[in-house]
Amino acid sequence: MVEGDTSLPEVLTTGPTDRAREAWLQRAIANSGRNLGHVRDRLFEMAEIQRHHLVLDLNAGSGLLTWEAIRHAPEGGVWALTADETTGEALRQQAQRLPEIERPAILFGQPRRLAELLEIRGESDIRFDVIMSRNPFSQYKSFSSESKGNGSILGSLAAKLQIGGRLCLAQIIPRHGQRLYQLVDWSGTDQNLAGQVRVAEENIFDDRNDPLVNWDASDMERYFRAAGFEDLKIEVEKQIDQRQITNAHLERWFTSGQQTSGRPTYGQRLIDAGLDEKAVDAIAALYERQLRGQVVAWQSQLAYVLARR
Repeated sequence: MVEGDTSLPEVLTTGPTDRAREAWLQRAIANSGRNLGHVRDRLFEMAEIQRHHLVLDLNAGSGLLTWEAIRHAPEGGVWALTADETTGEALRQQAQRLPEIERPAILFGQPRRLAELLEIRGESDIRFDVIMSRNPFSQYKSFSSESKGNGSILGSLAAKLQIGGRLCLAQIIPRHGQRLYQLVDWSGTDQNLAGQVRVAEENIFDDRNDPLVNWDASDMERYFRAAGFEDLKIEVEKQIDQRQITNAHLERWFTSGQQTSGRPTYGQRLIDAGLDEKAVDAIAALYERQLRGQVVAWQSQLAYVLARR
């Protein structure tokens, strides 16, 4: 199963209300599926899974890694962790189609509860050969802040790895995500206003008090080494997705107040930066006029992490 790009972490917007429809729209864009396939293949190349291995998909989503892990480790076992019960139930229903011996174990909860969830299943002695994931630092709200210092989530994951086991992650770095102001043509507009928008948006991505954006690859390296992963390799690459800007995107960017995640909307951030509501309305009209229904090149920065215990 291929996941839509709504699974990617967002700084300026949250996931859509109708996630299934939005995921379908984005999968229809040619290279979105190719990029996901590339990420999946790269992770499995790093993981070097053998047939007898025990594998944990730390952020299972719709199963992009889970089902491939089952194929790679038919004589071992696969566990899939998801924080979303609806997603987890969908995975469970799909798993019922497999022979019982091949079915993954579906776990519901945050990574910090992994040991507890395994203990409930009577599997507290399990040590994985491979733990893998896409975007755990940003999909789980607590991950980035709790990955720092002693008693971190990364430390608890290290404890659940076999000696020589591998932790393989592909993590979008939100701090280096797509800027909306770069997607529009500002010629013919008030250049002072354009400058204000640019500064305000760059400040969103440079907010040292925001746990979603106050770290990058160098910080990740510190977190992993503090957790005891001395054998560590991090590679960063630029990724470009073709993303269709829908009415839902525009509404979320400029709806007043807070998003469903509790984060301020893009429009509210502009107001907080000193732009008045009339100016923000003009910006919303510009974005809608130029972007609604358009397919844009959406840039992001992706870090691949291979850490061995």
